[in-house]
Order: sequence, then C-alpha cells, then structure tokens
Amino acid sequence: MWRRTLNLKGIYGSHWKYLLNLFALLILGMIIIRYSSRSLIVIAGLVFCLILMRYNIYPFYLLLLLTPILNPGLNFGFYTIYLGSVLILISFIALEFKGLLLRSSDDPLSSPITPLYLILLLIAVFSMFRNFDPGVTMRGLLLLAQPFVIFLLIFKNFKDKTGVIKILYLFVIGGTLGAFLGILQYLLPHIFVRYTSILEQYSVPLYHGLVARGVARVNGMFGDANTYGQFLVQVTVCTFGLFLVEKSRKRKFLLIGGLSVSLIALGFSYSRGAWFSVLAASAILSLLLLPGRANKIKALSVVVLMVIILVFAVPEFTPRFISFFNPYTASRVTRLRQYKDTVSDVLEHPLLGSGVGFYQYRGELQAAAHSIYLNMAAEIGVPGLMVFLWILFMVGRDSIRFLRQTEDHSAKILVATLLSGIVAFFGHGITENALYSVKIGWIPGLAMGLIYSLRRMSLDKERGRRQSDKVLFM
Repeated sequence: MWRRTLNLKGIYGSHWKYLLNLFALLILGMIIIRYSSRSLIVIAGLVFCLILMRYNIYPFYLLLLLTPILNPGLNFGFYTIYLGSVLILISFIALEFKGLLLRSSDDPLSSPITPLYLILLLIAVFSMFRNFDPGVTMRGLLLLAQPFVIFLLIFKNFKDKTGVIKILYLFVIGGTLGAFLGILQYLLPHIFVRYTSILEQYSVPLYHGLVARGVARVNGMFGDANTYGQFLVQVTVCTFGLFLVEKSRKRKFLLIGGLSVSLIALGFSYSRGAWFSVLAASAILSLLLLPGRANKIKALSVVVLMVIILVFAVPEFTPRFISFFNPYTASRVTRLRQYKDTVSDVLEHPLLGSGVGFYQYRGELQAAAHSIYLNMAAEIGVPGLMVFLWILFMVGRDSIRFLRQTEDHSAKILVATLLSGIVAFFGHGITENALYSVKIGWIPGLAMGLIYSLRRMSLDKERGRRQSDKVLFM
C-alpha cells in the first residue's frame, strides 16, 4: 500500500498529495530559517535532480526547441562543447538513474538494433588499440554513441502515439524557427554581419561561403550550410508527415506555413546534396504511402516537376544546381581527392581503422572523409562499417514490415515519414559527414526511436487483442 502511495512515478491519492506537499513546504521553511545559503544551494540541486528524474525527457525537449535557433557552443581548441550534447547527456543520465532507482522493467534489448549498436560501440572501443588520445577518442565515441543514446531515450520514454506526435511537433517548431532565422540571414545580411565577431566566439559562424559574387550561403547559425540544409530536410519531411496525420484545419494551415518557410530556407542554403535529399525523401514517401503503380508514378512526376520549376524559377539556384553535374568544380575535385585518400587509409588498416575519432583529427579538427561510410571505415575498420550497415538494413526491414502489417493509418504515415527522413539523411551521407556532426547527428536516433516505439505499441496492442480472444474462447 505504502509503495503504491509513495511511488516516485506519481502519487495517486489526492489527499495524500496535498498533505505531502504541505509537509514538504513546512520542512523547506524550517531549513531556510535554520541553514546557510550553501545548504540552500545543495537543496536546490537535490530538488533539480528529483525533477529531472520525474521529467527526464524535458532537457531533450529544450534541445528540440532551442539548439536549432541558437546552437551555442564553448570552444576548447580541438573540441567544442555544444548545448545540444549537454542536454542529451542530462536527459539520458536522469533516465538511467530513474530506472535504476525504480528498478524499471523496460528492456532496451527488446529492440532488434540495440545488440547491434552495442557491438558497434564495442568495435569502436577495440579500435582504441590503434590510437588513443583522451580528448580525441572521447569525442569520437560521443559522436558515434550520440544517435544510440537518443534512440534509448526515445524508446524508453514514449509508449503512446500522442507522445510521438508531440515530440515531432516540438522538432518542427524548433526547426521552423531555425529556418526563419536562415531567411532573415539572407534578407538582412548587414545586421548579422555586424555581430559575426561576437557570435564566432561561441562557435556560431554566420555564413558558410559564397555561391557567387554577393550571394552568401546561409547556415542558420549551424556553422555549415550543408549541415543546415540536411537539418531542414528532416524538418520539411516531418512537417509534411504531421500535415498528413493532422485533422485540424487550423493546424494544417500552420503546418503548410512552416513547410513553406523550411523549403525557402533550404533553397538559400544552396546545399545541392540537401536539395537531392528532399527530392529523394518525397519520392520514397510517395512510394510507401500511395496505393497503385499509377498513383506512385503521378506523385513522382509531380515531385520532379516541382523541383525543376523551383530550380529554374529562381535564377540564383540554376547555376548551383547545374554545377552538381560538372566534374571539374573545385568542390568535386576536392572531395574526389578526399575519397581517394580515405580509401587508401582504409586499405592500410582494414580491421581496426585509425582509431575512433582519429580520422577527423589530423593536427586540427576537420571533416576529412566527407562521407559517413568512408569516415566510419577509416576510424573503426570495415567490420564496424558492416555492423552499421546491418543496423540500417534492420531499421528499413522492420519499418517496411510494419507498414505492410499495420491497420493504423496515422501510425503508418508517421513510420513512412520517419523512414523517408532516415533514407534522406544517410543518402546525403554518401557525400557528407552529417552523422559526425554534434549538431544534427542525433536526428537518426530520434527517428529510429520513434519508429520502434510505434512498432512496440502495435505489437503490444496485437498481443492484448490475442489475450482477450483467448479469454473469450475459454
């Protein structure tokens, strides 16, 4: 009885709740009168920890809303600590500590990708025998573990579809504000340039470079236009998915506005890889959701036509888009040379790589490989890359099976949306290092966690239905 009454997850009796609150206020008043400010700071810290245990997901909510707008970081030379990473770790530590105290029955191994990700991290740990430096190695492990930490955070916290929609709304709201900031950068460059020197002290450079004379690539304070572009792709895909699920006309109208803002900012990023990613995501979403071959072909035709109109309707976009097919551009030549050098390094150390975190650190931090897959093979070896590719295969296989089996229309739309975002992210990863970005590397973990949460909800519902059928027939 007492265990149920004083459960940390919530106090169910209203009378007990009021009495305990009054008792807590009385004790707090006595402490304030009796003890010094140092004791009050300690008490405040304990109260903060208790609140975190109860609402462990709230720091992650803050990440969704705040870091897409500000992305502040503290530069320590070869490594910069970003607000997003701190919020992720706070949420995860609070979740695990709460589970330890309450002896939670949640089993993270119930997800098929958890054992594989643990094997991947174990391979990364073994790669330390090749090279080890405390700062560089820990940075590499953090970047590799970041999606998995978010996956566990989402998978353990969300057990109903309302929560999944809620977190997608938070992501879309924060992303739309970040997109609006990018549009302001484009329209009011002089105001932002005035504060560039101040912002760069906090690792927030304003512009990635020039596409043409006087035409800047905005990055929404992400520090890199390609990273910003991929972030906007994910925001665009999630906004469209919520639009399909939402029944309220008012919210549909607001989502259309957010979708427009995200697409405009995506254009101003001048990220060709992100442009192709949003095209791929739209095509995959159409293939997954629309019934019949004729409808799929019509949808793909509309997507391609819209992209062509957008590219050639804006004069500044046209040369940037066409330059993608020019093999002699500076970026193309540079990346081909990077790919060649990376393949040589992989062949030199195929089993353990150069050590987790070490391929990007060559005297100074740099995204040397310009590819998620080559970077991973170069750091932790070919076996690590194979395990990672198997994780992606498992996510795709389980998602498609869910789409074929489920009868829940809204859950089907959400899973198809999240899967198309994952494909866009890792498709862009062929030519970009987005997974190794502190700022957006957590997004695939968010999508995978939501997919497997929805899948678990469906399995639990089906299991409950079978049990009720057994009771009826007994």
